[in-house]
Amino acid sequence: MAFKKEVSKQTEKLTYGEILDRYVILSNIKNLPGEKLGFARSKNLISLRKFYQENSSNSRIPLTSEFEIYQKEINQLREKHILTDAEGKTVFTEGVPLVDVGNVNFVKESNNLKIIHSAAITEREDDIKAFNEFRDTEVPENDLLKIHEVKMSDATGLTQEQIDAVYWFVKE
Repeated sequence: MAFKKEVSKQTEKLTYGEILDRYVILSNIKNLPGEKLGFARSKNLISLRKFYQENSSNSRIPLTSEFEIYQKEINQLREKHILTDAEGKTVFTEGVPLVDVGNVNFVKESNNLKIIHSAAITEREDDIKAFNEFRDTEVPENDLLKIHEVKMSDATGLTQEQIDAVYWFVKE
């Protein structure tokens, strides 16, 4: 079945964060009802993918070797101080092992790691702050993506989660 090509340039003012979020939400939605809606989803994901790869936190926040060393060392410290119950079994919360953060040795050693790696930690925090500011920046009009639209009549029988994912390319 051939679909009428309905492509337009986005006209609303959007931030980088809004477009990045649209990609994530849309990529998590599967099995949309109707061929046209599924087709539009696929086309829009293709359009958004490059934008996401160029502008996501993974591409905009560098992971320095010094910060990687800090992460490795702090993770080893956490493993060393995992809480266990009376039977010696690891205590979990929401599938994650609990760390005995009240242990004096854990506090002392983690503070020492923070001092040793303070430059890398500060640099990482600054990069994250800059990325969050970038997310709030409006995308220039000439950089807005072309989107594949569908008519409202092609977007029926959707769950709220699906509506939240596709509303921006369904036109009335």
